[in-house]
Amino acid sequence: MSHTAVRTGIVAFVLFVIAIGVFGVLLAQTVAKQTLLQEQVLILAKHRAQQDTFFELRRTAEETTDSRNQLQQLFFLRGGDSVDFLNEVEALAPRTGVTVETESLTEIVEADTGDQWLEMSFAITGLHEDVERFVSLLENLPYAVRLTDLMLTERSSTISAADVTLQVRLLQYES
Repeated sequence: MSHTAVRTGIVAFVLFVIAIGVFGVLLAQTVAKQTLLQEQVLILAKHRAQQDTFFELRRTAEETTDSRNQLQQLFFLRGGDSVDFLNEVEALAPRTGVTVETESLTEIVEADTGDQWLEMSFAITGLHEDVERFVSLLENLPYAVRLTDLMLTERSSTISAADVTLQVRLLQYES
């Protein structure tokens, strides 16, 4: 073989090795960029999902404002709201034909759940049917209320007295 052919063969081989090297480097960079792109696409998808969730929650909050306000009225926000509740109970009593005396008012916290309740005790006196009706009204007041104790006693054939303890839930917002 001629010297020129050998030289051309060596140059061709060197260029072939360089081309393979460049191809390998470009392939490695392409794979690295592809991995980076896939990570960025996943981050972008997560970000878009968070945005969608945020906008959905904001839309839901705007749509449910009236419902939440109505629901909030069923709870006391703090113990001081009990004044309105007690006034409502005392105003309801004469309309049902009974007398009501508030005996105690305390704020309690349930040990197992941490829920706060405002506990109230009432002494109710009146005709037997009126006392029963008033206790039933207390149970069905439009508040988050539960009757925890009831002692009904007859004072005569027509007059009854009831000692009632009920609890009204204090509303708490998560901070």
